[in-house]
Amino acid sequence: MENKFRIYLDNCSFNRPYDDQSVLKNHLEAEAKIYIQNEIRNNTFELVWSYMIDYEILFNPFSDRKAQILKWKNIAIMDIDYSENNVKLANDIREKI
Repeated sequence: MENKFRIYLDNCSFNRPYDDQSVLKNHLEAEAKIYIQNEIRNNTFELVWSYMIDYEILFNPFSDRKAQILKWKNIAIMDIDYSENNVKLANDIREKI
């Protein structure tokens, strides 16, 4: 069995292609995000979703963007729910960075 990379894209990366593409940083990050998206579609990478994306999407004022981003939830192979253990693990990882 082939090991695939599991990828977590945060809300900012999902929104990057909608940002001003005349700004070089935005453009490069959008291109990287589109490349990763294509690799997810090509089954090279596996997308992981989380409750935090759901939460952050609630505050997206653009309904069309929100709808496009939410389509990726159906592609995700895993949806991480809130739990105290997950929060603790995230904090432990953050402290090591």
